[in-house]
This record gives sequence, structure tokens and C-alpha cells, in this order.
Amino acid sequence: QLVWSFSPSGLKGEHIYSSPEFNNEKLYFGDRSGFLYCLDANSGEQVWKVQAGSVPGAQINASPLVEGNALFVGDTKKKFSVFKKQTGEKLWDVDLNSPTISKAKIKINKIYLFDMGSLTTISLSSRKIIDHIEVPTPPFCGACVVSSEIFFIAVRAPSVENLKVNAFFLCRYKNGVFMPEIPLPAFSQQVFDIQDSDYICINGYHDTLFYSRKTEKIEHAIRWSKRSRGMPALPSFEGRNMYVAQMHGKVSCLRLPFKLMKK
Repeated sequence: QLVWSFSPSGLKGEHIYSSPEFNNEKLYFGDRSGFLYCLDANSGEQVWKVQAGSVPGAQINASPLVEGNALFVGDTKKKFSVFKKQTGEKLWDVDLNSPTISKAKIKINKIYLFDMGSLTTISLSSRKIIDHIEVPTPPFCGACVVSSEIFFIAVRAPSVENLKVNAFFLCRYKNGVFMPEIPLPAFSQQVFDIQDSDYICINGYHDTLFYSRKTEKIEHAIRWSKRSRGMPALPSFEGRNMYVAQMHGKVSCLRLPFKLMKK
């Protein structure tokens, strides 16, 4: 059930890859022109909009992370930046080794960024990169990071040595080894954990899946119509509401027919 939708003005084609992040009745997301937006989650009305790309041509394709009063997000020109969530004012930034298209994860004073087959760790206190490891995966994959050595990731089997069939799998990565958990629909790419729940959300060109770490099964699935024009960005959740951005430039609030169980 569609509750509301929002489309940025003056943009054409595929211009939103970033997914909306829900926090305190607000939604935050970026676009391929380098803008960062804040919307009212109840009405879909724009609260503020700022140019957040670090240089001309920098796209905000990653989903912002809200932590306290700050927004954490990277761009496609190898810059990771932190903004005030109330106004969009930039607070600080750091240069990266690769473009950023995936949502950051913060655990124990460390920021984890998984992008383009690598995992970068940034210290929150020093605001510097403290670790960077290469991971043998296809590009454009996101991961649900548990620690610097353990995470869940969606991979295409031929890219992984111990998977010989041409299929997609949700894998657990630990100490340099991929361990297949469950097969996935074709073109499943982005993986992230849903806050305050036992679910991992897996997103692809045509499907959004909900994997329970408790039961180790896919418990819910959404099949996207061809009208959605390809892979919606990673959704954000609050109760039964799912907030999603689609490539052709529409941010929508949808009402789920099921409820995601809390921890």
C-alpha cells in the first residue's frame, strides 16, 4: 500500500541509488547529482537539501548512516563525510582508497565501510583509516558487518573458489573463507542488518528478502515489478512502514503486510 512518494525536481533518468535512512521521524538519502536530502517521514515533504558531493561529479549512491546527531556517508570520488543531521552542515571528512556505494556500519568506536571488494576501518576518535583489507568479491556488493573479520555478503558463485555453480548465495565470511548459508535469487547484491531485529535484508534487481539469523531461513520476500525499473535501493524500516528509493527517482513509503520481529 503506497502512503506517499517524493521525486526530486530537475533530475532525469536513473538518479537515486541511495536508500532513505529513517531516524526520529525523518528520512535521509542522496542522489547521483551529489545532493543529500532530509524529508519528513510522515508527509514526504522536503526539510532540507545540500550539495554533499566532495567535488563536481561526485555522486551520493551510498545510504547515509545516522548515529547521534550526525550523518555518515561516502561518495563516488573516494571521500567519506560526516554531516549534521539537523541542517546538513559538513563536520569532517576523510579520503578513501575506493569509491563508496554502501552504507557504513559503526561498532565500538569504529566505522566499517565495505565497497568494491574491500573493507575499510576508520577510527571515530582519530578520524583516520586504521585498517584496509581486500576481499575477493564482485564489485557493487554490500555486506552486513559483524566485525573486521566476520560479515555476511551476497556473492555470485564463480567469483568464489569453493562455489562452483553459477548462482547467487548469502555467505558468511570469516578469516578469509566464504561459507555458503543459503541460495538467493539472481542479481542479489546488497546485504545489511535491520536495526533492533534478527533480520538481514538482502536486496537485488528484482527481490527484497528477509533472512532470519535465528531460524537461518528466508522468512519474507518481496518481488518487485518490472515497472520499478530495476533494483530499488536498500530500504529503511519503522514498524510496518518500508521506505525505499527507486532508480528512476522516486522515494516512497510502503505499508508491509507483515511485521519484522524485534530482538
